[in-house]
Amino acid sequence: MVNRIIAASKYYFSVLAGHMRERLIEEDVPHADETCIQVHKEKGKGNATKSYMWCYCSSPLGARHAIWLFQYEKGRKGAYAEEFLKGFDGILVRDRFAGYNQEPSVRHAGCWAHLRRYFVNAIPPRMKASPERLAGQAIAKIDEIFAIERELKEAAVEERQKQRQEREKPLVDAFFAWAESSQSSAVPKSKIGAAINYAMSARKTFYTYLDDGRVSISNATAENAIRPFVIGRKNWMLSDSPRGAADSAAIYSLVETCKANGLDPAKYFESILTRMPNEPFWQKPELLDEYMSWSKAMQDNC
Repeated sequence: MVNRIIAASKYYFSVLAGHMRERLIEEDVPHADETCIQVHKEKGKGNATKSYMWCYCSSPLGARHAIWLFQYEKGRKGAYAEEFLKGFDGILVRDRFAGYNQEPSVRHAGCWAHLRRYFVNAIPPRMKASPERLAGQAIAKIDEIFAIERELKEAAVEERQKQRQEREKPLVDAFFAWAESSQSSAVPKSKIGAAINYAMSARKTFYTYLDDGRVSISNATAENAIRPFVIGRKNWMLSDSPRGAADSAAIYSLVETCKANGLDPAKYFESILTRMPNEPFWQKPELLDEYMSWSKAMQDNC
């Protein structure tokens, strides 16, 4: 009996996570990130081989719903992102990983915080960023842009876009003019050379956020969303099977989305496990909308 209850619970969790995915790709500006996970009993792979937990979430700036969705995959191929994003035609905020480039209908927004880290890592140990060094110059220019973004944090979407065009675009233009002129001064295979080359190679994606006030300047939302999983991984270390990893992904999706929508996860799970067995949601999928964390029913009861 206990095993049957557990199996039924996992089924409901999986159904809800699948419905969340449908709602997420309806968003215009989701974020994406991924991290490794060790999974045993993966067919055709050794136990020590890396698998991956992918995380997709809605934008903190003007999203319809707050959605945090985890997806287990046995690798890091772009085909996995392509499959997940099938049907999506908006803007994806992501880091440098080229695997997100597979879906041709998707427009990409680069993460300025990720780019800044490249320049920070180019500073030798025990040395400070200084205006005499290329890394220090880059960091100072990027920090000017971030300072304006902090001012615009609470601005309306339209006002944020207007201010970005007026105040930030000249700074972005100046940064890339600097990067282009500095390429010849940096050794290509050095850390500073790699940082400048990364900026120039992904230049188009770093301009994307300027055109839409709903697009974040960084991918911090996805990085923060995936952090609970990364912290938890330090304790449980691995998943014993692919099915277990997939079940974990569904549970993390429901719990983190609950938290993002201000719900008590325990009350939410109690509600869905009490009500869903009596719902013909396989015949009427629209009923699943009532079980999303942002629905009025869940907001009133959880």
